[in-house]
Amino acid sequence: MKRYLEFELRRLEIDAAEIRRRHDVKSFDDLWGKLESGKVSEAECFDDLTRLEYLETRAEKVVKLLEELPS
Repeated sequence: MKRYLEFELRRLEIDAAEIRRRHDVKSFDDLWGKLESGKVSEAECFDDLTRLEYLETRAEKVVKLLEELPS
């Protein structure tokens, strides 16, 4: 189980890193800030914004599961 969760976490991080790189941001909140400030349009980033939110939320859950596993 631990190996699967570690693999899943790496996959999520790789996908999220690609979106962050594409928009030159460090997190969902940064991308949201760019949208709110008008630096990017909703049309440019909506799919990436929703995907990044999903990836970051899922990664948090996986980390939590890993922390709960017995050593």
